[in-house]
Amino acid sequence: MASPKKRPLTHHDLLAMPDDDQRHELVRGNLVSEPPTGYRHGRIAALLCCELEIYARRTKRKTAAVCEVGFCLAYNPDTVRAPDVAVISTDRLDTFDNQRGFFPGAPDLAIEVLSPSHRPGRVRGKIADYLDAGVSTVWTIDPGKRHVHAWHRSSQHDEGIVGEEITTLESPTLLPGFVLDSAVLF
Repeated sequence: MASPKKRPLTHHDLLAMPDDDQRHELVRGNLVSEPPTGYRHGRIAALLCCELEIYARRTKRKTAAVCEVGFCLAYNPDTVRAPDVAVISTDRLDTFDNQRGFFPGAPDLAIEVLSPSHRPGRVRGKIADYLDAGVSTVWTIDPGKRHVHAWHRSSQHDEGIVGEEITTLESPTLLPGFVLDSAVLF
């Protein structure tokens, strides 16, 4: 006799999980866990979050930079991703009334700092989930190779995801005037 099929987990299930010092996300109802990040990973994420927050305050831009916040990117089955750093407009934050829960929808910008344990297929899956949910650009930062990539959907006949190596982090539409040389991250 076949074993009964487990029901997919929901964002409510994920929110109710006890803290076990692991990072958890949901991918189409399946739990994905990772160990805590290392120092270099955390340092880059913190530096980038600080630079984005300083930019927002200096320019009075209505954006907020957040670290490791869960975003419900899809429902039934649920996908909850937590980018290392995310930027979200404060106008959207003002409509979010459940400060304890995960943010409904995608961030405006998602940033992933890669760890040595990240497998390319898993990283590509995260990028696709963000882009499918409406993020226009995803930045991935690879400290080991000292590379930064910007990822977006191709506008050329559904060719999928396109990435390009960049040396300057900028997003003229979302963050006009924000320019950060990637070298300061490493």
